[in-house]
Amino acid sequence: STILPRKDWYCLHGCQSRQPALAYLKQVRAWLDAHPTEVVVFWVSRHGNPSLTGTAQYPGTTAAERRAFYAQVEALFRGRLFDAGRGRLNETSVASLWKRGQ
Repeated sequence: STILPRKDWYCLHGCQSRQPALAYLKQVRAWLDAHPTEVVVFWVSRHGNPSLTGTAQYPGTTAAERRAFYAQVEALFRGRLFDAGRGRLNETSVASLWKRGQ
């Protein structure tokens, strides 16, 4: 038996969230749609450790599960994610992001 009946991603910042991460991210997307000139930055990590990668960063997950979760996040924020193909982030002004709808 497992604690969670199905494998899902949850938020943890001092305490674990009650809902899967996508439930909260949907609220963020709705807020962004209502506030199109706001910019939100997400950094996803385990305990803020940028040096861990893959399974070390997210124990108990497979590469396919991590890719599937990210694909859901990409789909949710489609049209609002920074497009690196249009320029470098550190060289892109907020005004440029607004103009692109990112």
